[in-house]
Amino acid sequence: NQERGNQTNANTRIVGQPGMGKSQFLMHLLASAATRAPLGVVLLDYKGDLAANARFVDALGAKVVRPEREPIPINPFDLPPGLDERLIAPGLADTIAGLVTSAGDVQRDCLRKGIRAAYAFERAPTAKDIQRAVEMEYAARKRGPDSISAMLEQLADFGLFETETRMGPEAFLSRRWIFDLSGLQSLRELAAFVLLEWIARHVQSLPDTAQHQGLRRLRALLAIDEAHHYLRRDR
Repeated sequence: NQERGNQTNANTRIVGQPGMGKSQFLMHLLASAATRAPLGVVLLDYKGDLAANARFVDALGAKVVRPEREPIPINPFDLPPGLDERLIAPGLADTIAGLVTSAGDVQRDCLRKGIRAAYAFERAPTAKDIQRAVEMEYAARKRGPDSISAMLEQLADFGLFETETRMGPEAFLSRRWIFDLSGLQSLRELAAFVLLEWIARHVQSLPDTAQHQGLRRLRALLAIDEAHHYLRRDR
């Protein structure tokens, strides 16, 4: 996190065998950092045990969101100002297809064209818009339902995300969130991926944070418990 000289980043990986205390260390790290600096926290909790730890949640000052009960308060498909929607379709299609090991080139092309069509409207598409647009592309090619179309249908029907983003990325990242993904079963990785891509897109559009002694202030901490669910994927 240096402003000049050898560039570094703030990425940290915590590894170890099961039962060695990785999650305990992560909770201590996040709670300790949160008491020392006015920064946001986004924690993806795959198993739900961190979200269930009332002492940790209170120490962090976080809001726990369980998407199967309460939608994540963003539309993950909206774009920051000035970003060409044509640049989104390939990456988003690869992200979704990367969750299905059997996805082929034709499926990826259907995804790309369907997603591009969904972005043709003036407003940001919702999960339902994308699902319908991909479904229409499938129908045009006389393709039947498959694992990708089923996953998109679930994402649209379960309402895991809001249909519009009600707070800007700066406000979102200034707060402290624990997203408990344990109740999503097969959808938890798709929910995690599209949320993380939304954060990455919007962070790049935000101005730099202020400097202190030559270092940039951290805007937020992003943590993934059980990150092997995320890192084992192609994306």
